[in-house]
Amino acid sequence: MLLPVYRFFNAGTGTHFYTSDPSERDSVIAHLPSFSFEGMAFFAASSASAGLKPVYRFLNTQNGVHFYTISESERVHIEASLPQYRLEGVAFYASQVAGAGFKPLYRFFRSGSGTHFYTASDAERQQVQAAQSDTYRFEGVGYYVMSEGFSVAASRIFVATDGSTGYELWSTDGTQAGTTLVKDIFTGSPSGYPSEFTQLNGVYIFSGTDSTHGAELWKTDGTTTGTVMLKDINPGISYSAPIHFTLFDGALYFRARDSIHGEQLWKTDGTEAGTEMVTGAGAVATGNYPTQLTVFNGALYYQAYDNTNGFELWKSDGTAAGTVLVKDINPGAVGSSPVDLNVFNGALYFKAHNGSNGYELWKTDGTEAGTVLVKDIHPGANGSHPADFTVFDDALYFTAFQSDDDVELWRTDGTETGTVMVKDINPGLSRNAPVEPTVFNGALYFMADDGSNGYELWKSDGTETGTVLVKDIHPGSGGSYRTPSWYYSGEVPGFTVFNGALYFLANDGNSGYELWKSDGTSVGTTMVKDIFPGSGSSSPYSFRAFNDALFFSANDGIHGVELWTTDGTSAGTFMVKDINPNDGPIGSSHPNLGW
Repeated sequence: MLLPVYRFFNAGTGTHFYTSDPSERDSVIAHLPSFSFEGMAFFAASSASAGLKPVYRFLNTQNGVHFYTISESERVHIEASLPQYRLEGVAFYASQVAGAGFKPLYRFFRSGSGTHFYTASDAERQQVQAAQSDTYRFEGVGYYVMSEGFSVAASRIFVATDGSTGYELWSTDGTQAGTTLVKDIFTGSPSGYPSEFTQLNGVYIFSGTDSTHGAELWKTDGTTTGTVMLKDINPGISYSAPIHFTLFDGALYFRARDSIHGEQLWKTDGTEAGTEMVTGAGAVATGNYPTQLTVFNGALYYQAYDNTNGFELWKSDGTAAGTVLVKDINPGAVGSSPVDLNVFNGALYFKAHNGSNGYELWKTDGTEAGTVLVKDIHPGANGSHPADFTVFDDALYFTAFQSDDDVELWRTDGTETGTVMVKDINPGLSRNAPVEPTVFNGALYFMADDGSNGYELWKSDGTETGTVLVKDIHPGSGGSYRTPSWYYSGEVPGFTVFNGALYFLANDGNSGYELWKSDGTSVGTTMVKDIFPGSGSSSPYSFRAFNDALFFSANDGIHGVELWTTDGTSAGTFMVKDINPNDGPIGSSHPNLGW
């Protein structure tokens, strides 16, 4: 059987990870934010047959990077001589010789890190050889994979306007010439507003609007002719507004509305015939309003509504019969409104209110009996409102109110006694919550206000003494980072891990809000480039790692908000293309890579 092999870019190590297992793909997407999903890289076989050999997958336990080889002698040598490599089994099957229906998969060695890069794209191979030969040594053809199918991993889809069209679908390979409009979905100056891009079986599925339909389900293979409406779920100018795209069990699940059933759970296999509503117990005519779709333990969990229980936790196996209420946490029609679903240590954690404790930390193993309150952190009706969940070093970290006016960093091992505050960073009553906890380089990084320095960069190893200020970027009480309301409004990007550094937005008091990076030390926390020279702010946002570069939107004060890229150096930080060539703010294309 032919298998699509999916590719991820690990921004923390600067390497790629490949898997043919849809469940592993879904798990990585759901739980490893440093892995950027690049889509389907190539096709391979699921089992041995004439001319096909196993491709072995090893894990380097020292750096967490995978290695793939079809060579039996290389496999034997690694197992005998390199104990840090653990054989994980057969990844897929491919050919050691060229043939009809096959294409070469090229292998490069990165001497600086001792890792490998693989690509089945001739264009990508040529680009690496031409521009990065000092970093990547070409080792030739690793093996031959199937040539059937399409991959959009060699280009990055984003949304922008060039001034003549509205906000439409664009793609870039990182070059000016390779940054082009894919399709003007809503012809002319109105916007098609494509969003919610998710890869399924080698194409992007997304929500889009054209002149005769409201927001409906679309797909693209990266070409104009291959960008088409997948299904008109709510026919005519009405809209189905598909949102909350989540990959599960080889299909894409989402919320959409039609004129009969309202907002319900839907799924698609990428075809019109295979796009259908998932009905189940509790369905009501006005809609179940499913949200917070999360894959856990072989099922899709989400918050949904019915007339009897209100908003509660549900799960589905993709069938009507297998779509059931997990538990009525807050009995009655109001519901517990479970949100912020996160998988950790064999359980699904979330916040919910049971009618007496306020919003507190809960967990479930998928059964009614196993759905329990972990800890009443802030006793009483107001609740602790746990948020910003992040898994780090065998614990689940989050922010929580320990009183009505004091929010700090907490962690849990899943038990009541093991749910504790990490450190009271700002002693006393403070609503200045730690912002965007992000795992990087063996520590948890976040922005916090200690009451003296304003919001600055902090890190924690999980202990009180190991929770420290990294650098006071903007000396004084003003802080280098804006207030949490700015972050929670979605106007700032938070942190992005890329190529061994942590990238973020900061203001040192002289250069405005610019692009910064950190290696975790004070001296290694520096501004990458003053894109908008002087006190003005370039305000970079919408970061995406792709092709060993970090792409983002920024304003240099001349071209407006346009597409930029960086390799982490000042010289390597430049505008990719002036998509909307009018000068000044009115010339901004406002590229959105975050979807």
